[in-house]
Amino acid sequence: MKEKKKTVKSKLLYIVGGISIVVGTSIIVPKLIGVVADFLYLKQFDKKQQAKNDFYYDDWGPEIVKTSELKKEEK
Repeated sequence: MKEKKKTVKSKLLYIVGGISIVVGTSIIVPKLIGVVADFLYLKQFDKKQQAKNDFYYDDWGPEIVKTSELKKEEK
């Protein structure tokens, strides 16, 4: 009877451990990677320095200028 409980307990722990590893690798690790990456990025570019420069990193696309404005600048 004790051996049967021991085998059931070991199988149950094996299943619970497998589930916890799957949950850890699919949910917790990606979130942790995002947090660590943000921390390292902000450490590299200090917030104060970014505020002083007043540089907007998402505005790297082409600037659309109307031709009428270009003609005004040329005159």
